[in-house]
Amino acid sequence: MNYSIIIPCYNVEAYIEECLSSIYRIMDAKQTEVILVDDGSSDQTVSIVEAYIKDKSNFTLLCNPHLGVSMARNAALQKASGKYIIFVDSDDVLMENYFEVIEQHLCDEVDILHFNYINFNEHKRWKNKEQLPFLGSGKEFLNTALLQDKYSTAICMHIFKRQFFLDHKIQFVQDIYHEDEEFNIQCLLKDCTIKSINDYIYLYRIHSTSITQNVKLSKQRTESKFYIYEKYMRYENEDKVYRTLSTYLSIMILLEISKYPLNSNEFKELKNFYKKRGMIHSIKTDLWLYRVLKGLYRVNDTLVYIALKLIKKIKK
Repeated sequence: MNYSIIIPCYNVEAYIEECLSSIYRIMDAKQTEVILVDDGSSDQTVSIVEAYIKDKSNFTLLCNPHLGVSMARNAALQKASGKYIIFVDSDDVLMENYFEVIEQHLCDEVDILHFNYINFNEHKRWKNKEQLPFLGSGKEFLNTALLQDKYSTAICMHIFKRQFFLDHKIQFVQDIYHEDEEFNIQCLLKDCTIKSINDYIYLYRIHSTSITQNVKLSKQRTESKFYIYEKYMRYENEDKVYRTLSTYLSIMILLEISKYPLNSNEFKELKNFYKKRGMIHSIKTDLWLYRVLKGLYRVNDTLVYIALKLIKKIKK
């Protein structure tokens, strides 16, 4: 078996059949297994999947209680037998050229293949920003790509050699929002070789959400980035990649906090959390904008968030 495609599912009755059809029509059935893990769906997801896969022997459905996407993916990894692991979100779509492209670039020397994607919704499609073409060590790639802002941390834009997971005992961390970002950082900091290409071979669905949902998700995103920051910050003096990573995470957390109304309890709570940990001092970059932000922070930390809100409005 060459490929194990892992798909966690949770209440995706509107999208799951389109996702599975996009895979089935282009896969080589002799070389590919598809492992779906339902995470305790309360809609018709399971019955739709069961009907779709009933005559397809290389499709497997596992049903779990609602434990989160990390546990669903970990359960599928235990079942996987392919040489390569492919992660697909249950509301996304593989493009027609997916396997054609990846087979041009996968080889024994490459542990991770990274590629680009196209965003889409019910109205339009638009390309993600250009990614960094690269072949080399995971640490060097992470350092360079973050500095150039040419890296997507989404797990579905990567293919991994399964033996790499086994050798390094890599799993998803439970109960954090940015589980794929943490997972990719975890992988790239190991001894590995990554190849990054700019080919667009994956369709990533963008959902519209309400303001209430955005605030809730933003708090989860912020807290998860705090977790990742504190996990890797301790190694800041060991290698340049950790310094780059701490700068990146510190800036991302600033941006997340700036999404809150300045008089909200969430803003005050997270701002103080950020301040107490001295995260602003982790920003080590020659970019003039962030040097200005650090200067503002020393005068009055709220000025930084006001500045970020203004920058966001100007960009719009």
